[in-house]
Amino acid sequence: MLRIRLNPYHVTAVYPYLDTLEMFFPAAFAHGEEYRREVRGAVRNCHDRYGGWSGQRFMVQRPNPDTVLWLDYLAQKFAGIVRRFDVAYDLQAEDCAVLRRVIETQALLRWQPTTNIICMHEVGNSLDANTLYWGWSNVRPLRRNLILYSDRACKITGEFPNVHAELRFMGAAVVRQEGILRPRDLLTLNPCQLFHKHLKFSDAGARFVKRRLRAEVVKDRHQHHGHELSPFMDQYRASLARRVETMLRVAGWHRSQKLKHEGVMEKRLDKPLTVPFTIPQRLVWERSGNGGGGIET
Repeated sequence: MLRIRLNPYHVTAVYPYLDTLEMFFPAAFAHGEEYRREVRGAVRNCHDRYGGWSGQRFMVQRPNPDTVLWLDYLAQKFAGIVRRFDVAYDLQAEDCAVLRRVIETQALLRWQPTTNIICMHEVGNSLDANTLYWGWSNVRPLRRNLILYSDRACKITGEFPNVHAELRFMGAAVVRQEGILRPRDLLTLNPCQLFHKHLKFSDAGARFVKRRLRAEVVKDRHQHHGHELSPFMDQYRASLARRVETMLRVAGWHRSQKLKHEGVMEKRLDKPLTVPFTIPQRLVWERSGNGGGGIET
């Protein structure tokens, strides 16, 4: 297993792996007796916009290479299509809370749509246990997304704590754009190139907050210059920077993706940073007896 000792965020290990693989089999092939005999496991019916049966989808969680090759065989025999794949990056660090905040505030998802979606949507009740989506739509799932959470153990080693970042690609057209024409293409996928193609890091959010704090403090000084203030007012003014920073963070303006989505990121703030960890060039695969190839039920 490849373990990497890195700085400056003290990331000790990076494990990229295939988290989800989903296949679609057209109705013309999915109704046959031979198909039902060979495609064992949980399948779900798919319907077109008019309610007619269009085929079946078959989803596998954390497949191993043998499962991928089996799905490749089925795809060739029954005209199956790779409809979705998720590549996860489990990162272990000396301080996973700090690493999560770095990714949350600095990671920018390239080419994200800016209409009809909610930017940086959190699901959960706890600040540390929330699952963070870079984009969210109440109508239909986004074709391309980044998901982040840190309240579970590493799915490869079982170690805790762990930061889990996941790139999701949904839809046959999006999958083909990544060069995945059949399941076996995932065996040679380069997770490092995929990560750098779709993500970049920028500290625009932190610099935006700092600039707004400075502007509010200067404005407050001009307003009260030469005025005699009560002790209460003097104490209230002393907490101005903390209050402004809290309001900006609650509204999400400390996140670079929020600035990009709202179109307020200036070009001089859009300076990319070096990714704070190194990603291996090849996927890590689980052994067959270690939970790999689980079929969704």
